[in-house]
Order: sequence, then structure tokens, then C-alpha cells
Amino acid sequence: MGNVYFAQGNYVKGMECYEKSLKICEEIGDKQGISRAVGNMGNVYFAQGNYVKGMECYEKSLKICEEIGDKQGISRAVGNMGNVYFAQGNYVKGMECFEKSLKICEELGDKQGISKAFNNTGNIYNMQCNYVKGMEYYEKSLKICEELGDKSGISRAVGGLGAINSRLGNYAKAVECCKKKLIISEELGEKIEISTAVGNLGNVYYEQGNYIKAMECNEEALTIAKEIGAKWLLPIWLFSKSEMLYKMRKYEEASEINEELLKIAEEMKDKENIFNCEVRKARIEFKTEKNYTLRIKNCIEPLEKLLEATKDEERIAELNYELAIMNNELGRKEISKSHKRNAIPIYKKLSLLSS
Repeated sequence: MGNVYFAQGNYVKGMECYEKSLKICEEIGDKQGISRAVGNMGNVYFAQGNYVKGMECYEKSLKICEEIGDKQGISRAVGNMGNVYFAQGNYVKGMECFEKSLKICEELGDKQGISKAFNNTGNIYNMQCNYVKGMEYYEKSLKICEELGDKSGISRAVGGLGAINSRLGNYAKAVECCKKKLIISEELGEKIEISTAVGNLGNVYYEQGNYIKAMECNEEALTIAKEIGAKWLLPIWLFSKSEMLYKMRKYEEASEINEELLKIAEEMKDKENIFNCEVRKARIEFKTEKNYTLRIKNCIEPLEKLLEATKDEERIAELNYELAIMNNELGRKEISKSHKRNAIPIYKKLSLLSS
């Protein structure tokens, strides 16, 4: 029952069921049941954006599973830990977890577990702009889910394919995938996935330049996420909303949403979105500030500090690109050219991965 409530986005009821299950399992000494209940509680914390509590539950579940030799439980706990790392932007640790989970599932012949690991791996490649590998893993996941008749899994894989097709400019295919995901999610009553499908559809409209339809979808996705308390989804849709407002030159509104996003990202220790917010803040202020000195101090210098601190290639390329644009606009041509020279090789490398 707890899993049904969870899928419907009723986290309060879901948690009540998991806690009741945990109590019973503890009374009868059912360690496997304890590990499963604790893991499910971790899923609720994760969905609510409480990654610290979520990770605590997953680690506790993992420890019990290792003690009793429950390989399937180990795979499940490790995969969930990977989801936390992924949400926090730690793709290296996330990939390690998903690969470990996949290996165990293959040993056990657990096809559903294999499909989940494939899908999670596809998510990481997608975020790293390696669209070829991302597409490959989503398709592998989809094939297994179709064989198993796993509608939730089909929904997840199709959603991933939609996201990649959108990034590659295949908008018709992306819309088709998003709508297919939405239909399945509505059939199953999975509100988290409904929010994801609608939000992703909005992202496709945004890429096409249809900001009105994009904003409508974004607002609907945000509303659903807030209604069910899916805090982990809020940064995704707030980031999209801030970007849309920025493109529409509604800089004051974009700044407000960016600050709201930053607050949530800091609470969740979401390094990826903290970085995104800092870049967005500099971009917005550069558009609104007219004083030459302040544009350097409040916009260029913060980005230079971020550049010095990062080793991530995609971030290095993005920061150099932004700095090239800003310095060029301020007439600092040589500095602009230097940043452009630094960005181009990385973007070429990343485009090769995605082609």
C-alpha cells in the first residue's frame, strides 16, 4: 500500500505505511523486511528533497542487506544511493553506484533491475551531453521494459528519449515521447511522472521558441510538484522557468525565481543547481547593470572565480563562453578572444559525443 501512495505522490500516507511495516518487521526480527521498509522511507525523503535523510536510510538498508547476503537488496540500495549522487550533481559517484547495481542485477538475472540501471546510466550520459550513449542506454532499458510489460519503466525510458531528442533538435520525436510518457503516467496515476512529462514537454516548446506554451507546461509541472511535496522536482522546473523568463527579457522575474531556486538548492546541497544559480545571477545582472566597473565586479569576477574552482569540462566551457560574451560587450576584445579559444575545443569535443 505504501508503494501505491508513493507513486500517487501521497508521501504522508506512504510514510505511515512504511513506518508501520518497519515496526512489524522489527517486532518479528525480519531483517529483510526492515531493510526494504527503511529503503522505502529513504525514497520518501528523497522525493521530498531531504537527501541527507534519504542517504542515511539507503546506507542503513545497504548495511542490513550485506549482513544477510541479500544481493537484490544490495543492488536496490546502491541504485538508490546513485540517485542521490545524481540529484546532487555528483555524476562520478552516481555512475559507480549504477554500474555496481547493474552488475549484481545481471548476476541475478533481474531484468527489471537491469532496466532501471540502464535508465539511470542513460540519465547520467544525458546530463554529461553524451547523447549517443544516453540514447543507447534508454533504448536498452525500453526494450526490456516492453518485454516485461513494465509500464512505469516504459514511461521513464520514453521520457529520457524525449529529453535527448529535444536536445538534438528532433522536436517532433521529442513531443511524441513526452506525450506518450504523459498518457502512461496518467493511466497509472503516477503524479511524479505526470509532472515530469508535462515539464519536459514544456522544455521542448521552449527549445522551439514557443515560450507561451512552454510557460503553461512549466507552471502545471511546478503546481503538481508542489501539491505532492516532490521537492526534488522543484529545482528542475524553477531552473527552466528562470531560463524562460530570462529569454523573454523579464529579468526581474527571472532573478526572483533564481533566488527561490538557489535557496532550495542550498537546502538540498544541490551543487549543480547552486552553480547554475550563480551563473544565472551574473548573467541577469550583466543585462540590467549599466555601470562598467560594477559589471566587472559583480558579473565577470564571480564567474572567473567559479572557473578557477571547477575541473568539470562542461562547466569550464560554459564559463569561458559567458566570459567571452561579457568581455566582448565591454570592449575587452583580447580577453574575450582568450575565453573563446578556451571554450571552442571543449564544445567541439562535447558535440562529437552528442552527434
